[in-house]
Amino acid sequence: MSQVHTIQLLLEHTAGPCRDLRLQWCASAGRILVDHDIDHRLAPDGLVLRMGKDSVAEDAALPQTLRLYAYPTIAEIFRSTCDFPAGMGELLHVRCGLGKGLVSKETCRIESLPPLVGAMPIRLRPGCVPCMALDLETTSGELCEASLRSAWSERTMLHLAAPRMRWKYLIGGDLAECDPQIVDLSVDPSQRLAFVRRDSNRTPGGVEFLSDREITLRRESDLRLQLRSRKDDRILLRRLPHAAPGDLGREILEDGRVITVAHVFVNP
Repeated sequence: MSQVHTIQLLLEHTAGPCRDLRLQWCASAGRILVDHDIDHRLAPDGLVLRMGKDSVAEDAALPQTLRLYAYPTIAEIFRSTCDFPAGMGELLHVRCGLGKGLVSKETCRIESLPPLVGAMPIRLRPGCVPCMALDLETTSGELCEASLRSAWSERTMLHLAAPRMRWKYLIGGDLAECDPQIVDLSVDPSQRLAFVRRDSNRTPGGVEFLSDREITLRRESDLRLQLRSRKDDRILLRRLPHAAPGDLGREILEDGRVITVAHVFVNP
């Protein structure tokens, strides 16, 4: 084996590999893998292709597309990235070129995917619907050239974007009686967040704070928010917890728009 081509899926939310997918080759990919003596290994976070040395191209210009389908193994994956569409019959279509990296990434209907020779239609069964189709596009000639190169490796990193939404803090208990406010301790004043305060409907006697703009949901973040008293600037909580994808809700703004918010409950 000579050239090694790796495509790895990374989650921006965790800043690490995406391990909550099951990858499966499209039926037409098997013929290409055999014809070009390509050894392969599939893992939840991507694939590794090792090009064989016995590949011969009768038609060097013949297009070859290796298509992978990705199936979610847990429902939380849809909350950890905004790239996977939530609508039934929709998926993320990713195109990569051999030696060219990422070509395009877009949402499309499953029935609008470019057809492949020998590919069977996707069976839409509950709990078994792909959330992504990944196409590695090349030609017979490129596959043969790759097999003749000396030992060499190429890595394509596919980043799945973290969701962005406004955060809503719900403060209850004794903290709500201390006339609290949320302070952003970011070094750059122009980047500091503001939180609009109002009485809470979900926490009796509590208060709510809604961020003035969207914030990226990351498991680890440098964002530091502090809870202080407006009366005497006393620190009530040195560092507020961050929002997580697990508790999302809807919020109606003053202009009538309905948005998705991430809830954070603070009730010591």
